[in-house]
Amino acid sequence: MHKCKNYLFHLSENNSFSETFDSIWVGSKFNEHVFIQFITSRNWISIHGKHIVPAMKAANEDEFTMVQKMVERFSKKVNMLLHRFKKEESSSIKSEEVFDNEINLIIKSYKDEESNRLTSIQADKKNDDMRTSRKWLSKFHELTQERGVWSLARQADLHWKLDRRENYSRMRRKLTINYDYDAHREASAKRDKTPIEVSSNTSNKSKIQRIKKANVDSGNSSTPILNAVEPWTDGWGFSGSSLVSESDSLASSEDQEWNLIAGDKIVETIDISSDMKLFSTECEMIVLLSAIKGRIELTSTHLFFFVDRRNLLQELNNIEQGSIVVDSEILRDKKWPISDIREIHMRNYMLKRSAIELFLTDQTNYFFNFLEPKDRLRLFYNITSLKPNSMKNQDTKSPKKIFQRSNLTERWRTREISNFEYLMHLNSIAGRSFNDLTQYFVFPWILTDYESEKLDLSDPSIYRDLSKPVGALNPDRLEQFVDRYESFEDPSGRIKKFFYGTHYSSAATVSCYLIRLEPFTSVHISLQGGRFDHADRQFHSLRDTWHSVLNASGDVRELIPEFFYLPEFLTNHNNFDFGIRQDGVRVNDVILPKWASSQEEFIRIHREALESDFVSENLHHWIDLIFGYKQTGDEAVNAYNVFYYLTYEGAINIDNIQDPVERKSIEQQIYHFGQTPTQLLTKPHPKRLLSKDFLKKDLLSLDHDHQRFVVDLKCGQLHLVDLPNPDYEMHSISDAQQVITIDENGIIGRHRVLRKSISPEIPFTVEIDPGLQYKRYL
Repeated sequence: MHKCKNYLFHLSENNSFSETFDSIWVGSKFNEHVFIQFITSRNWISIHGKHIVPAMKAANEDEFTMVQKMVERFSKKVNMLLHRFKKEESSSIKSEEVFDNEINLIIKSYKDEESNRLTSIQADKKNDDMRTSRKWLSKFHELTQERGVWSLARQADLHWKLDRRENYSRMRRKLTINYDYDAHREASAKRDKTPIEVSSNTSNKSKIQRIKKANVDSGNSSTPILNAVEPWTDGWGFSGSSLVSESDSLASSEDQEWNLIAGDKIVETIDISSDMKLFSTECEMIVLLSAIKGRIELTSTHLFFFVDRRNLLQELNNIEQGSIVVDSEILRDKKWPISDIREIHMRNYMLKRSAIELFLTDQTNYFFNFLEPKDRLRLFYNITSLKPNSMKNQDTKSPKKIFQRSNLTERWRTREISNFEYLMHLNSIAGRSFNDLTQYFVFPWILTDYESEKLDLSDPSIYRDLSKPVGALNPDRLEQFVDRYESFEDPSGRIKKFFYGTHYSSAATVSCYLIRLEPFTSVHISLQGGRFDHADRQFHSLRDTWHSVLNASGDVRELIPEFFYLPEFLTNHNNFDFGIRQDGVRVNDVILPKWASSQEEFIRIHREALESDFVSENLHHWIDLIFGYKQTGDEAVNAYNVFYYLTYEGAINIDNIQDPVERKSIEQQIYHFGQTPTQLLTKPHPKRLLSKDFLKKDLLSLDHDHQRFVVDLKCGQLHLVDLPNPDYEMHSISDAQQVITIDENGIIGRHRVLRKSISPEIPFTVEIDPGLQYKRYL
C-alpha cells in the first residue's frame, strides 16, 4: 500500500491526495465512505484518465505482444521439429533407394558378367566353326578356280574385283574373283525411278540391316560381329557366298556371309596378353571413303588395330545416307607382325598433317589418321625402336626434303627410270594414296587425238600442251575463268580468288573412271546417294570425255595411273547396268579411239605416248604445275593454275573451328572438292635428256677396260658394241658370250659374239639377233 500511495502521490497535482489516501485505512479498518469520495474526486478522475487508463492499455498491448511472440516461438519450434522429422524421413527413403540401387547394381554386374561370359563362349565356339568353315571354303575355291584341279565348268559366270595388292612400281594389276558379287540392280532402279524386286542376299540395304542387327546382338563387347555381309571385300578380302550355295552347302548360311582371307593378317579374336604393350591410342583407318574409328596398339612383336564397334551403328546410319562404303574393314580387327612392316610414310588427311601410311612386305598398305597429330610420330618412333628387319625408311622429314634427297630427278633426267615410274614416285612422295580417294594418284592427259584411224607418235600435234593446266587449254573457256577470277571478291576476306571451282583430282573423278571395277562401283553408288548417276554423265567414251575436259565449264579433271597400265578398267566385265544415254546408246565398255583395236592396245599406245620424246621433253612443265613452283603464289596466277582455297594444304585448321555446323560444312567441302598434292619443288623442274642426247652423253662414255666398236649389222643401221679391250681381256671372249646393242633410235638387240676374226682390226664376229627387225622402240 505504501508503494501504491507513493505512486499515486507522484501522479497527483497537490498534497491533499496524500491525506485523503491515508484516511481510507485507519489501522486495519477500511473506511468505505472516504474511499468512495476518493474515487469520485476530480483528482482521481484526472489521474485515472491521464495515467491509469494509458498504463492499462499499454499493459494489455505488452501482454498481447508477449503472447504473440510466444505463439510464434512455439510455431517455429513445431515447424523445425516437423522439418527435422521430414528430413529424417526423406533421408531414410534415400537410404533405402541407395541400398536398393547398390543391390541392383551388384545383381546387374553379376548378370552382365555371366551374360558376357556366355556371349564370349558362344562367340568362341562360333569363331571356331567359322574358321573351320572358312578353311573349307578357301580350299574349295582353291581347287575349283580356273586352273584348279577340279575347275568348275561355270567360269563364265564369275565376277571380278580389283585386288588391293601392289607391285613394286605401286601398280595394282591383279583382279580377284568377287564371290560376293552384287549387280547393284537397286542402284540402277533408283536412277531410272523404276520398281525392282531385290533378292535378300544381294541387296546392299539388307546387308546393312544385317550388320546393324549383328552389332546390336553383340552389344558393346569386344567379341566379333558374326552375322554381317560385305558387298565387296578383301583381296580387299573375298567372300564365298556365291559358290557355296551350289556346292552341297559347305557351310551354313551365316558362315557363307563371311569372307575368305588371302594374305591379310585379319583375325576375329586377338589376344595380346603375351606381348608387352608399348603404345596405344585412338585413331581412324581410312579405306577409300570410310573412316573406321578404332584403337591402334603396338606390342613388342605385333601391331594391332581394334575396331570401335560402339561407333559402328552411327557409321552404318551414314552408310544409308551414301557417305561411306560397307566393307570387311569395318567389321574386323587386324594384326600385323612387326617384321612385316616395310615402310612408314607421313601423310596428310583433310589438309592436316595427322596421318601415316603403313606398307607391308605382302604388298598391302594401310592408312591411319590420328586425332592427335603427335601420336603418329610417337607410333613411328616406337616402331623404329624395335628395328624391324624389313623396314627401309626411318625418316620423318617433310616430303620436300625426302624428294630432294631421293636423287629421283637425276635418275629420270638420265633415263634410268621412265616417265611413268617418275610420276608414280612423285605422287607417292607428295602424299597421294590409293587408300584415300580424296588424295588419289594424278596423271596428265597426254593426247588430243581420239578420232584418227592411226596415230603417229612422232607428230607433236597429237599431244596436249603440258605447260598449261587443263582449264587453260581452251582459250575461249579460259576467258570465262579469268573473268570470274578478276571479278570475285569475298566480303569476309577468307576465300581467296580462284580460277576453277572444281579440282583436277577428286573422289568423284576416280570413281567415275573406275566405275566398271569393284570396289569403285560401290564407291560411285555411295557418292550418288545409293544410285548410279545418269548415263549421260558416266565415263562412256574417251573422245567424249576429252571433249568435256576441253569444253565443259566445270570439268578440269586429269587422268589416273590406270590409264597407262590397266586395260581391265575399260571393260564392263561384271555386266553392271549403267543406263541408256539420251542418244539411245547403252553405256557398257568404254568406247575406244579408232586407233586402238582393243583395251590392251589402247593401254600399250597410251603408255608409249607417255614415254615419247615429246612428252619427255615437256613433262617437267606439268610437274611444275602439279607438284612444283607453279602450284601456288604469283607463278600459279600467271599460269592460270589457282583452285578453290580449301584444296590446298594449310589453307585452314579445322581444329580451330568451334561451330560444329561450320566445321561439318568445311569438312564436306574438303571431302568432295579434292586436294592438291604437297608441293615438292620451289624452283623450275629440270628438263629430261632426249634419247639422242642420252645416247651421246651416257652410252658413249666408257671405262678404260673396254673398247667401243661401230658394227654394221647389214640392215641399214649402225650399232655401238662395248667389248673388253683386245689388249686387256681378249682371251675372255667366248662363243657363248652375248652383247647388247642399241641403235640411234633406241632399238635394243642381243647378239652372240664369235671368236673367229675377219680382220686384225676386228678380232671377233657378231651373230645378229634374228628378232631384231621385229622389235619396237623402247
